[in-house]
Amino acid sequence: MLGVAVAVPALVDREAGVVVDAPNLGWHDVDVVAAVTGQDDALGGCPVRVDNDANCAALAEHVRGVARGVGDALYLTGTVGIGAGLLVDGEVRRGRHGFAGEVGHVPFGRSTRECVCGRRGCWEASIGLHAVQAAAGAPVTHGTDPTTAGAALAEPGGTRRPGP
Repeated sequence: MLGVAVAVPALVDREAGVVVDAPNLGWHDVDVVAAVTGQDDALGGCPVRVDNDANCAALAEHVRGVARGVGDALYLTGTVGIGAGLLVDGEVRRGRHGFAGEVGHVPFGRSTRECVCGRRGCWEASIGLHAVQAAAGAPVTHGTDPTTAGAALAEPGGTRRPGP
């Protein structure tokens, strides 16, 4: 094994291998590298890296996907959270503190909906999975796999429309 990559929907300190904040997972200051390697170093010294999931996806698309051969690309991810991976000249742009793609917590329109991060009006609170579930009249399924939640919405009778 050459290495292990852990993609997390979170603010990540890549150098330390720590998830700084993952509101949708309830993680704060989690040492992911230590958690993956364990006390007995079950991976035998194999390098472990952790990064934001949208950054990993953008890089994967650049190396093997639809952005192969393209220097500049924006990868948006949107399930429970909303994130972005930004490639400029084939490199992931992370910003000064590594959080450049955290677009889900940028204010969106005039929304006053409360976000899991504690603020109001975030893009995630307006168009993320839970906002879509609520708009469809479906129960909001915190902690449910987004694919399962989406499939439930797509089933006949999977949505309940609000009454007049």
